[in-house]
Amino acid sequence: AQSRAKPPAVNPLTGLLERGDLIDLISSALAPDARRGALLFAEIAGAERLRERLGYAAYEALMIDAGRHLQSLADDGSVARLNDYAFAILAPNLQGADAGAFSRKLRDGLAQPTFGEGLEAVRLRSSIGAVMLDGGFADAGAALDAAERALRAARVAPTGIADYVAPQPEAPEQSQSAADQVRDA
Repeated sequence: AQSRAKPPAVNPLTGLLERGDLIDLISSALAPDARRGALLFAEIAGAERLRERLGYAAYEALMIDAGRHLQSLADDGSVARLNDYAFAILAPNLQGADAGAFSRKLRDGLAQPTFGEGLEAVRLRSSIGAVMLDGGFADAGAALDAAERALRAARVAPTGIADYVAPQPEAPEQSQSAADQVRDA
């Protein structure tokens, strides 16, 4: 009997993947024969203030709408909600040169529509962090960590977008010449 992998579960309320299923897809994208695509984190700016202003129920409805909209922007990608204010997007066919354009598409796509109605209508600002999955990550956790690092950089970037930059190994300290040591002393 042949065993089949279970298909990813889509939450019927949100239309998004469950987190565990997205992590499984990331693991598959990191397999030695795959190593392609990108993982992006999208974080809604000012989420805490929005929740205080709107109340929990209206805020939750807003995040569900934002998630559905992100999924519609993600083309063939998969989206999962990570927490109260952030989403992970796996874009399995994204090439490195296209990552910046895709990040802008997501950021601008969240900012364009007005979510909610009447006095509660809002436009969403977001930060987008991206990591290409060809970077030799050991597992999905390492890729998620890299995407989170990119998101932290995006929060302070003027564009609200940042790509993951692998840490560079520290250069060994140059030993001072005897003359420099004497001068410094």
